[in-house]
Amino acid sequence: MRRTSPLIAAGALILGATVVSADPPPPIKPDPISIDRCSPSIAWCGRTPADIYGEVPAGGIVGQGCDIGGIGPILHVPDVGYGLLPPRDNNDGHSLGEGNNPWAQFVIYFSGDRPSTGAPGTAYNWQAGLNQAAGDRFVTNGPTTASPAAAMAACAPAGIAGPVLAGPINLLSVNQTRYNLVPSIPPGGNNAGRELDNVDALELLPWDTNGDNVHDFPIYFTVDRTTPSWAGASDILFSPPAAPWFLVFAPAPQLGLAAGDNVDALAVWDVNGNGKADPGMDYAIFSLDPASPSLFGRSPADIFVTDFTGAFCLFLPTGAFGMVPRDNVDGVDVELWTGPGSIEVWEHQQQGTPVPTDR
Repeated sequence: MRRTSPLIAAGALILGATVVSADPPPPIKPDPISIDRCSPSIAWCGRTPADIYGEVPAGGIVGQGCDIGGIGPILHVPDVGYGLLPPRDNNDGHSLGEGNNPWAQFVIYFSGDRPSTGAPGTAYNWQAGLNQAAGDRFVTNGPTTASPAAAMAACAPAGIAGPVLAGPINLLSVNQTRYNLVPSIPPGGNNAGRELDNVDALELLPWDTNGDNVHDFPIYFTVDRTTPSWAGASDILFSPPAAPWFLVFAPAPQLGLAAGDNVDALAVWDVNGNGKADPGMDYAIFSLDPASPSLFGRSPADIFVTDFTGAFCLFLPTGAFGMVPRDNVDGVDVELWTGPGSIEVWEHQQQGTPVPTDR
């Protein structure tokens, strides 16, 4: 996530207090996502898996998915706006580009796929048991013990220095209803036996800042193996601001990946903002899908780090943030850890409870 939260910048966070939302005014909402090909909102709402969607605007009614005749996901940036094409292209991971320090410690936001269950006792496991988790966003209950850059330099994984709040090591950050995804039910509702959308890319701040559905910041992204518009599912692609086309930011070998790999979750540090990966200067964290040969026995829920010198290392192992080896993390982003007043604490304390059920 490129820009610092306005609440953090203003010093307006007070531990234990309930505060008003820091979201921008209507119609812009942060936290843009993409959903996968099998999501019912694709067929039922006429959406595409390469479109980027935003949260329900402030003052709007959440939970208006196509399963109840609602409007469904709200367009943020269309696929053609950054060079992908309907109906078969799929945005499989995206990042606005981190403007913070890759040597800092972060809270990790993430999503998982439909079969993922999470570890018993976690918020992810609770939502998975209700057949809801794939459309939700989760957050680690505390910061990483090492930065991405430090983990890469030592090629040694970080952990999570938590839990900071009372509760499990991962917490529910946003329920799928905030995006008008399917199912249109609250976090405690049982969706057993029914379809659900899968968030397969996430970001914490908006690309479109004036409501014209054009990206005002660069989009770093990946596609899946069956996307016709690009054959490299392990390449990181780059669309400059407002450009209806894309370039290669980093080919697979710069990440230390093979042609058969699929990067399906992504956060990028393009330190000088030049739109190309500079070895040893820029960084990315990512995960790989279950069919990726470069996993070498690792889990598709593991999060890796690269400095684009032709290698990658384990950054955050599956168990450190409450997932299990058979799970698949397919969306990731970071937020700077600034202590107990930082954004992940604020967004949960809006509800007046230390264990969140929705934002």
